[in-house]
Amino acid sequence: MNIDITTYKKNLIEVIKPIKHFEQHSYKSIIIEGILLRLPYPIVVITNNDKIVIGNDYLNTVAAFINNKFALNNLKHYKQFNNKFFKDLKGIYKRRIIESVQKVHILHNPSEETFKFIQKYYTNILK
Repeated sequence: MNIDITTYKKNLIEVIKPIKHFEQHSYKSIIIEGILLRLPYPIVVITNNDKIVIGNDYLNTVAAFINNKFALNNLKHYKQFNNKFFKDLKGIYKRRIIESVQKVHILHNPSEETFKFIQKYYTNILK
């Protein structure tokens, strides 16, 4: 299964530069393992003109894994999936990952000041 990253995000986002620490595969693996464990991602917020307020790293990580850009590593609860790519997983686990973004909040026409406030607010909460 190969999903184009642009298609995956088409109706949700405008790509914003990812935070550097999410470039390391171990952090990406932690996100994917959280999905496999059915842990909810705290929040994805976008504007009505498709600009991501919070959740960009999460969406980029899911899209990259679905497209087999990295293998999982250092998993604690799903050790059997270490060194596995998305293509190596059984259907039930693939579906869990694809359907992981369940709740998206949409802000309608936020001012630049509101946009920055909300970004800062959620960044501080999610630390």
